[in-house]
Amino acid sequence: MLARFTNSFAKPIEDARSTDATSHEIRIGERANRELQEKLRPYFLQRSKADFLADKLPKKKDHVVWIDLSERQRAMYSEYVQSKDSAVAHLLNGMTTSPLEAVTWLKKL
Repeated sequence: MLARFTNSFAKPIEDARSTDATSHEIRIGERANRELQEKLRPYFLQRSKADFLADKLPKKKDHVVWIDLSERQRAMYSEYVQSKDSAVAHLLNGMTTSPLEAVTWLKKL
C-alpha cells in the first residue's frame, strides 16, 4: 500500500518540485497532486471564518510597523545567512526547495 502511494503520488509530486525538474516531470507531478487532492477532499471539512462567524467578528485590521534591526540582530542575521549549514544557504545552493523554511528561520532572529 505504501509503495503504491509512493509510486503514484509521493515520488511524482516530489520530483516535480525539484529545482531541476523537467516540464514532463512537472506535468506528471501536478496531475498526481490534483488527483491526491480530489481523493482527500471528502475527508477534510474546511470552513472559513466568513462561513459562520462573519457577522460576529470585527473587521480585520492589519498594522505594519517597520523597525530597524539592532546591531546584535544584524550580526546574527549576517552570520546565519553566510553559514554553510543555514536553510538560506541550502536554498541558494539548490539543496532544498522550501523558501518558507529559510524565511521562517530569518524571522526568528
